[in-house]
Amino acid sequence: MSNSTEVNQQYFNKIAADYDRRFASFLGEISDELHSHIDFIGVKKGGRLLDYACGTGSVSNCFSDVIGQAVGVDITENMIGAYNVKAANAVRLLLPWLPTPKLHRPLFKLLLTQRLVGFQNVPEDQRKAYLGNLLSTPPSPSLDGPLFHGFDVAGVGFGFHHFEDTTLA
Repeated sequence: MSNSTEVNQQYFNKIAADYDRRFASFLGEISDELHSHIDFIGVKKGGRLLDYACGTGSVSNCFSDVIGQAVGVDITENMIGAYNVKAANAVRLLLPWLPTPKLHRPLFKLLLTQRLVGFQNVPEDQRKAYLGNLLSTPPSPSLDGPLFHGFDVAGVGFGFHHFEDTTLA
């Protein structure tokens, strides 16, 4: 493990518990922006997402109303823990009358107050993060299985500090 990787692990392990609160406004704006370009990005309804350098799951959460499964991968134990706690408490928005929900917050609040939306818990096998490094040589053996192949789309939210080789980024 390189020195920069180790420094990043230590830093993000320290801030993992407070990460979402600390960056809530920024994460909300980025999520809205990504969601507004969901067709261009190529996220398929019911598809599989690799959320690499997933942190607490910003990319997974952004597309949670469209994707069928999100698999997060990160090198930081506490970020994986925060992701999985959030995933265990996640609910999926049910809008049977809308094929691909693209809702702005005011409209969502209105639909919620009128009881035109429903929720269901997200099963663990549909959103979970794993400890590992796809960029190490060789990649982490823990990521060598069918679960870590065959994705429809992959995203790196804010994890460019993971890439020592900038051509990989």
